[in-house]
Amino acid sequence: SVEVQESVPTIGSVEVLPEPAYTNTPLTCAWSGFVDADSDPDLSASTVEWYIDGELVGTGETLADVYEIDDIVVCQVTPYDGMHYGPTKTGSVTILNSPPSIESVTLTPDTVYEGDTFTCTPGLTTDIDGVTVFTYAYSWTVDGTTISASSSSLDSSQFDRDEEVQCHVSASDGT
Repeated sequence: SVEVQESVPTIGSVEVLPEPAYTNTPLTCAWSGFVDADSDPDLSASTVEWYIDGELVGTGETLADVYEIDDIVVCQVTPYDGMHYGPTKTGSVTILNSPPSIESVTLTPDTVYEGDTFTCTPGLTTDIDGVTVFTYAYSWTVDGTTISASSSSLDSSQFDRDEEVQCHVSASDGT
């Protein structure tokens, strides 16, 4: 007689979500294709481990706040059917640089006359990656048409009475 042994479970794939991911993005490890020839269910008993540069940084289906820009975060799942562990599968994601955000832009003065100069000033600028020094790029439109000016100020040679002037600002964190 031959005793039939318990089979080893397998999984089809592992992925780290969301894609793309940033330093403030909580990550989720998702796997699919759990198969056990004995029809044993996964029952969320499979083990999940998170690695950065080969170092274990967490366990469980989610991970947050332990990675930096350019880290490759690996999720390793080992299927388990309650009796046996199956072969491990991995998924990974590279942590990207997140763009800075400008809270507001102020265009002064409120009332402009021929010969005056507009000044465009970015408000509070933040970056979830912790950067605190920014450079700014400026563009201007006059009556909806982009003009060639690219500094933080615009003199009256660039606009006339009754024209609508807008300043557009983007921030850079150096990356």
